[in-house]
Amino acid sequence: MKERARQSGIGIKLLYIWKKIRDSRIRTKLYVFLFLVVILAGGVIGGVSYVSMRESLIENTEDSLISLLKYAGVQMDENMREFQTSVYSLSTDGQIRALAEGGQSGNLWEHTIAEQGMADRLYQYNELYRYVDSLILESGQGEIYVYNSAESDHRIGQETAWALLEECGDEVSVASPAAWKKSAENTCLILEMTKQENNRPAQSIGRMIFILKPEFFRVGDESNPYFTDDNIIVADRTGEIYRDQGLGIRDLDIDELISYRDGGYYVYSRQMSADGEDYLVIPLRTERLRMNLICVVPEGLILEKANSVVAIVACVSLLLLAAGGVIAGMIYRMIRRNLDLIEEGMKNYEVGDYSRLSSPACYDELGMLILQFNHMGMEINRLNELAIREEEEKQNLRYQVLETQINPHFLYNTLGTLKWMAYEREEEDMAKLAGALINLLRFTVKNVNKTILLSQEIDYIRDYITIQKTRYEDVFDVEYRVSDEAAQFPVICFILQPFVENSILHGLDIARTDGRIRITGEVNQEENRLYLSVEDNGAGMTPEKIKELEDKIENNQPEEYKGFNGLGVTNIILRLKTVYGSRFEYRIESEEGAGTKTMLIIPGEVENR
Repeated sequence: MKERARQSGIGIKLLYIWKKIRDSRIRTKLYVFLFLVVILAGGVIGGVSYVSMRESLIENTEDSLISLLKYAGVQMDENMREFQTSVYSLSTDGQIRALAEGGQSGNLWEHTIAEQGMADRLYQYNELYRYVDSLILESGQGEIYVYNSAESDHRIGQETAWALLEECGDEVSVASPAAWKKSAENTCLILEMTKQENNRPAQSIGRMIFILKPEFFRVGDESNPYFTDDNIIVADRTGEIYRDQGLGIRDLDIDELISYRDGGYYVYSRQMSADGEDYLVIPLRTERLRMNLICVVPEGLILEKANSVVAIVACVSLLLLAAGGVIAGMIYRMIRRNLDLIEEGMKNYEVGDYSRLSSPACYDELGMLILQFNHMGMEINRLNELAIREEEEKQNLRYQVLETQINPHFLYNTLGTLKWMAYEREEEDMAKLAGALINLLRFTVKNVNKTILLSQEIDYIRDYITIQKTRYEDVFDVEYRVSDEAAQFPVICFILQPFVENSILHGLDIARTDGRIRITGEVNQEENRLYLSVEDNGAGMTPEKIKELEDKIENNQPEEYKGFNGLGVTNIILRLKTVYGSRFEYRIESEEGAGTKTMLIIPGEVENR
């Protein structure tokens, strides 16, 4: 009975406390709420902070290492390509080729002199001299020449050289003259030296083996404790390790890490356990040479400062939460009424009602903000009316600005001087490029807002193509199929260049060499209309992209385009619609991976200029 009475008394007291809180002032309720938030949220924040900090540290380290690994992969590709280019250059050296093609040397003295000459030629190639420990040259007559720059205990002799040639000789052939190879402790680049004469098949004249210094595959950054050479494994596409990490991990499955995507360029991160410890492992396969870089970082190294940082974050969070509660209680009553007015005004603005005016409860900053809302609503109404009147004027001005933003007289006069200077110096490619640019500028000056013949527009395109082919090293060709009637058809100027430029910049893959652009022009005599098309075999567009482009044209929305003359595809089609009216038509046909074809159907008479 006493226990039941005691429990009943506690229940009555709790009910009394709850009633007092319920009926208390809003300030008291706010203080109670904030107190409970501090007590309950404090523990939650502490636990969540540690977990979040742990995950954040690992994620930030992942992001940093992925960026560094991508950069290191690009650098390794470049270094290996530059080294291989230097090797090819050395193999074409006359003195080296003479050694490869020559017979047996007469005596030891001549052999030593030949090796010294080989060393002198190697010294002239800085990229090779810096990274080559040893160089072995086997002539077509079976003579061996050896150069050593390594320390005495790492130098190789004739016996070791013969063993390397026996081991690595099958890695190269006349058809595949270069190969990278890991042999015991040596990383090698093997090169088959060939010659071809009198239209006969290429023949081998000897082999060269370059033994690289370990520094060649150093990609780490010692300023970053997670990205040092001790944390990075370098392997080729088959899993052969060129440089091992210094952590001594034995259980790490290299084959599993390099087989994630055959032949692709990909980077990701994963957590693995090896030798009883957890590691963050990030493998990357380089884009060009398909080398594998694997960064291995112990998680303990990443998280060693997490505990102290989490404690600081938890304390600061609690202090900020308490301070926020006090400040919130002080300003709550001052801002509530004006906030309600602002909320009501914003709801009215959301539905487009800018005519309602509100009177603030007090004239503090929020009160002044309410007055600014009133002023803004009246200003929006006025600007909406003004915008409707100005839209057509802006459309016309936009074309005028685009067409007259360059004053090219001074430019093509100066380019003319450069053209003749190039001819005088026998730099015909530079002179041709300058001549094409002069023609483009002169055409721009003479034909703004004019009607010209299609043949003149084609000449303008030819000069533009000359410049672009020079820029992209002839990776695409342009085919012209314009009939004689079409060539004499009158059109407004600058109608082809935006479509050709779009094909070059966005359609064609510059990494390929089979790009093609076809320009076709035919006249339908019965309709008195020109059928003009620009077609490429590039990447094509998705149906969504075509729909987006057609919607912009349908809604009369010009684009901000920063190409050669600033017009752009959307702008030129809008201009053609304005000039030729309803008789002008266009069609865009595109398929991803198959190219894009744009057809312009232009009448012989303009409707409005």
